[in-house]
Amino acid sequence: MGELGELGELRELDRQRDTPYLLPNSQFPIPNSQFPIPNSQFPIPNSQFPISNSQFPIPKHMNILTIIKQSTLKPARDSSTQSNSGFTLIEILVVVIIIGVLAAIAAPSWLVFVNRQRVNKVNDIILSSLQDAQRQARKTKTNYSVSFRANGGVSEVATYQNPPGVTIPVDSLPWKSLTSDLDINSNQVVLLSNLSGDNEAVANSNTIGANDVRTITFNYLGALPDDADLGPDPSPGLIVGVAIPQDANNVIAATKRCVKLRTLIGGTQTGSGDTECP
Repeated sequence: MGELGELGELRELDRQRDTPYLLPNSQFPIPNSQFPIPNSQFPIPNSQFPISNSQFPIPKHMNILTIIKQSTLKPARDSSTQSNSGFTLIEILVVVIIIGVLAAIAAPSWLVFVNRQRVNKVNDIILSSLQDAQRQARKTKTNYSVSFRANGGVSEVATYQNPPGVTIPVDSLPWKSLTSDLDINSNQVVLLSNLSGDNEAVANSNTIGANDVRTITFNYLGALPDDADLGPDPSPGLIVGVAIPQDANNVIAATKRCVKLRTLIGGTQTGSGDTECP
């Protein structure tokens, strides 16, 4: 019995030695014989991340605070970098200055282009009105007239049948605006003509005033009547045109556009500028 008792005590000691030592509230059994942790400086209560010391050895010179600092410093640096991204005030000012310089260079050219488009469109309507009157005169074998006026600052045109010996009141003519269908303000263009009366021309064109009516009449052949006065030599012909106003009494010469009837047969041609539209 004595020998058996001693043998039993030895087995009990071996069993206790091999029994793992459990930390309080820990899920990770660590054999006491391998990792005695008396007065541990690193209690990990309620840990949810089992990490075996054998798989992830921690260097002796590092502690938990060092690991936590290293893991949190990098996101802080990334956040700082992101917060500094964007444009500086100097960069924005440089861009604004460049845009301003480009706008100052392009604006005059753009204005010239817009003005040219306006007068070209109105001049096209003047040309089509004269050509339509010629076609109607040949078709109906009677006189057709085209009249122009500025009514309250609005440039207007009327195409109508005008039999010889018949006087038609001006206000009863089928007037229509030259600019309303083109999205052009009435004060952005003015009518010009060298007509002093029906089929009577003078040397130079003048602005058609508020009470002025200028008329060109075609005979039944679509040509000008034999008594039409095409102006002094060299004959400028009958001219009706349009331009951009500079002030109340003058126009911008470079914007002049016109339609000319230079012969009695009624041939039409277009012109531009002071030279072609005197």
